[in-house]
Amino acid sequence: PADAVRYWTASGGLGHDVPFSENTLKIGQKLLVKLWNASLFLFEHISPFSDQLSCDGDFGLLNEWILHKISEVHGNYVRYFDKHEFSLALNSVEQFFWHDFCDNYLELIKNQFFKPELYSAHEITATRYVLDMVFLRILQWYAPYIPHSTEMIYQHLYKERCLVQSIHQTKFSRIK
Repeated sequence: PADAVRYWTASGGLGHDVPFSENTLKIGQKLLVKLWNASLFLFEHISPFSDQLSCDGDFGLLNEWILHKISEVHGNYVRYFDKHEFSLALNSVEQFFWHDFCDNYLELIKNQFFKPELYSAHEITATRYVLDMVFLRILQWYAPYIPHSTEMIYQHLYKERCLVQSIHQTKFSRIK
């Protein structure tokens, strides 16, 4: 897909030629699949509760951890992007998305959704809220690199609630 090609071109450093890399295209394709799968997880566990997504600020330890990580990554992303170091900005998002978000956070919160009787309603609500906000930020970060896929996911998950026509028109807002 075109977004995999866009991903490949964004992987080059500022001032360096970007040689064709079939491996980077494959990585881009895997990213698209992973992003779609994560959005399906959100659709299943967030969308039915979208009118109830709010939190009083007591997020719990795991949610505080992911919020701390996203704040760190956002600072790096903005700094790199402002310096036109797009590949470094992309790399910071990649590390967060694959390792912190998918490998750790999603795996740790699944139990709350699959065995809700083990958790308080507040814990589950806080996790839904944080998951929703963090995934929107991930889509915003990836939007310059894989615009079609992020737009399609945004239209499906967020457009009605955010009341903004496109992911490319959204603004970064403070999470918490």
